Amino acid sequence: MTLSATPVATSARSLAAQPGVVADKGGSFTTTKTIPAKADDGTYPVLAVGRDSQASATASVVVEHAKKASSVTLSVNATKVTLGDPVKLTADVTNHATGAVEFFDGTTSLGLVAIVGHKARLTLDTVGVGTHAYSARYAGDDVYAGSTSKTVKVTVAKAHTAVGVPAFSKPSQVYGSSKVAKVTAWVTGATNGTVTFRSGSTVLGHAKVERSGWGYRAVATLSSTLRPGTYRDVVAVLGATGTADGAASRPSHTPFRVAKATTAVDVTGSSFRSGTHPTVKVRVAKLSNGAWPVGTVEIRVDGDTVKSVKLTSADEGRATITLPRTYTRIITVKAVFTPSSEYVEKATSPAVRLTAHR
Repeated sequence: MTLSATPVATSARSLAAQPGVVADKGGSFTTTKTIPAKADDGTYPVLAVGRDSQASATASVVVEHAKKASSVTLSVNATKVTLGDPVKLTADVTNHATGAVEFFDGTTSLGLVAIVGHKARLTLDTVGVGTHAYSARYAGDDVYAGSTSKTVKVTVAKAHTAVGVPAFSKPSQVYGSSKVAKVTAWVTGATNGTVTFRSGSTVLGHAKVERSGWGYRAVATLSSTLRPGTYRDVVAVLGATGTADGAASRPSHTPFRVAKATTAVDVTGSSFRSGTHPTVKVRVAKLSNGAWPVGTVEIRVDGDTVKSVKLTSADEGRATITLPRTYTRIITVKAVFTPSSEYVEKATSPAVRLTAHR
């Protein structure tokens, strides 16, 4: 016995009773029954039994109500934005559709948003640099079938940055001094990265961009061993990062000066017995950078160098020197300090007159 795809009866409930249906010579028959429109969706088993032969046959019929087609249109506030700008997604769904829309960036779900007034909206405050392919997927409801929007691409560019003109905490510093200057540059459009301060090809220092109050800045502490000289047209250069473009400031208008360390020399002595070796005392003051002087002290008598002695930091700038020659007259003595470092200024004492007596 062969059944057509038309139910005669179900195990759960009766859809139809078709008594007296006559089979053909091959034992087949066809019968028709209209399923009520209010029948629940589902799969129904069907059983047919021959009246005379008591032979049976089974089949099943699937009931599924046809749903209306739906559509989703995705729009964005802009297809090109800068890092830090929000991206706003709006899904426009078929009117009267209910439920939720799921937003995607490529294959990554961004979340479900309920439909309100046939629209679903999602704002993305943080979007990475690059091209993003957004889409919206509606799952459907009891009336409307699901649907997916076309892909909309949004390109996120690195943040535009700007660097302010460098400013020094003071106009100069002394070579070797611990009292060094700082140089500052304010940065907009970047919250991290490294700023390099330059004067021509000379690098004055580096500093990380850090938050300060409501803004961001880089502050570099200059080295105490920065070579003496005048540094002009200092610029601050921000290196590019994964989130921000690089940028350079305008040159500073005020030059910065690194001075050589200086000192003062003093020589003293007493009158001496004629025909003996005079003795003098030399005092070389601490350098302007706070260090003790290191170098050579020359003693000059009447303009001629008569003796040289080495001065170390352990001497603390003091030396007592007996002249190698004897004198029988008044002599004029000077002390000249020549530093061992090229970054310290040479210094000469005032002249003193020593008198020979009998």
